[in-house]
Amino acid sequence: LIGPSLEQRHASNLNIKFLKPASVILGMCSHVFSASNGSACSSGEIKPSHVLCAIGLSSEEADNCIRFSFGIGLTFHDMERVSSLLKSIL
Repeated sequence: LIGPSLEQRHASNLNIKFLKPASVILGMCSHVFSASNGSACSSGEIKPSHVLCAIGLSSEEADNCIRFSFGIGLTFHDMERVSSLLKSIL
């Protein structure tokens, strides 16, 4: 988990660092959900997030991060589906 503790973070997003490159994981699950590699401050850029690097992550660690954003229409079922898919990929 990247960023502040659960008690201090914004409730609508979550950034998780995986052991695999985020591009591999996102490529395998883009048919089920949308997420982003890195931080919102660097969306659209191909290089590692400067924000994640500024908080101490290496370029490789930043490339392994996926940012999940939660909108108003998201259901518990949606979350379970994403969680299940991620478990099967990992």
